[in-house]
Amino acid sequence: MIEKVNISQVMNQYQIVTDADYVCVEKGNSQGKINKGDLLNAMFQKGTPVKDYNLNTEIGIYYINVSVNGTINGPSNSISYGILFVLKGLNNYIVQIACSVTGLLNVFIRTRTELAWSEWKSVNIT
Repeated sequence: MIEKVNISQVMNQYQIVTDADYVCVEKGNSQGKINKGDLLNAMFQKGTPVKDYNLNTEIGIYYINVSVNGTINGPSNSISYGILFVLKGLNNYIVQIACSVTGLLNVFIRTRTELAWSEWKSVNIT
């Protein structure tokens, strides 16, 4: 017979820590552990191409390749190859940061409040 356990009582007995090598997870009907770095990678969109910047609204890291995917609603033609970081806050406010990975370091940023996108702004790195 399976014993019933009050999970909140069990969790209250755990030591409070500020860092850990692994995080306990549940997968289907079993439990396991996952490396904290692997968990962070799994939580983000990654490796997804940017086609229309306005549609990249989920938290994550996306790749930019103009020759393959184009630059709809992107920061002019300043980034041929790069990375797009997308952050999201309360009320679905969004920050997009686009960075080049070839040539000069070009960084552009814009925000979305509710449904309106701001213009792309160039960030100077010195």
